[in-house]
Amino acid sequence: MDGSQPVQVYLSGPITGLTYEEAMAQRQEVTARLTDAGMRVLSPMRGKSYLSHQFGSKPLPSGGYRRPALGDRAIMRRDWMDVVKRADVIFVNLLDTEKVSIGTVFEIAWTVNAGKFVVVLLPKEGVHDHAFIRAAADVILHDLEDGIQCVIDWAGAP
Repeated sequence: MDGSQPVQVYLSGPITGLTYEEAMAQRQEVTARLTDAGMRVLSPMRGKSYLSHQFGSKPLPSGGYRRPALGDRAIMRRDWMDVVKRADVIFVNLLDTEKVSIGTVFEIAWTVNAGKFVVVLLPKEGVHDHAFIRAAADVILHDLEDGIQCVIDWAGAP
């Protein structure tokens, strides 16, 4: 990158079926590391802390949230704007995923269509180990630490 603007990284990965805490936890370490490396992180979980009160320890649903800004179309449009218009790279964490994440698959497709860099953390023989995911990824790794380092190296961060 040219260094004039911080590299922006979108954190893709499952949300539906996870508790609020689980969805946040898998993004917090990545956010901290990439921010420390001088990048800006875009999380689909930003501005949604009230979900922890609304759902407590219950899994988050795929829709039906109380606030208009979290309506089906609003969620999809914000994620699309982050992926297509704002992010330079998408960091897709599919480790420890037990069910296919439709939103994550959409985000990967948008990224490829926009010609942006895609780093996918994919367990071997997991539910997302599919020809389309493998072909869409610029890099496939199997470890969180390797994925974080890949993004830092790609961005040319110190």
